[in-house]
Amino acid sequence: NLGRVDIHGLDAAFSTTFVPASGYRIDMSANYTFQQALDRTQKEGIYGKVYGHQIAYTPRHSGSGQVSLSTPFGQLSYALIVSGDRYVLGQNIEANRLEGYSDHSISYMKRIPWKHCQSRIKLEVLNLLNQNYAVIKYFPMPGRSLRMSYQISL
Repeated sequence: NLGRVDIHGLDAAFSTTFVPASGYRIDMSANYTFQQALDRTQKEGIYGKVYGHQIAYTPRHSGSGQVSLSTPFGQLSYALIVSGDRYVLGQNIEANRLEGYSDHSISYMKRIPWKHCQSRIKLEVLNLLNQNYAVIKYFPMPGRSLRMSYQISL
C-alpha cells in the first residue's frame, strides 16, 4: 500500500549441533534481523509527514533462538522470539509506538512405536512467562497456554 520503500538491513543466522554422548544430541539455532524499511513515497503534500519514517509494523530489530535436547527418552526444546519496538502507523511518533516483546516457549515430544504404527505425543507451554503483548495494536496475544497433540502415522 506504499508507493516506494527503501529497505536496507542485515540477516544473520547461526546453527550448530553437538553430540555429547551416544543417543544424545543438542541442536541450537539463532537468527537476528536488522531492517531499516523507510517510506520514500512522497516528500511533499499529505504524505510528507511519513517520508523517511520506518514503515508500519516493521521492527528495526528482531530475532529468534532455539535449543533442543534429544535423548532416548524424548526431545525437550526451548524457543525464544524477540521483536523490537515498531509503529502502528507510518508516522514514527510516540503515540504510534508499539512496544517490543519476547515470547518464551518450551516443549517435550516423545515418539512411541506401537505395532505397525508410529505415534508421537507433544506437550507445549506457550508464552511461558505469561507476558502481555500485542503483535498488532488492540489484538493482544494470549497469555500462558498449554497445548497437547497426539499424532499417529500408519
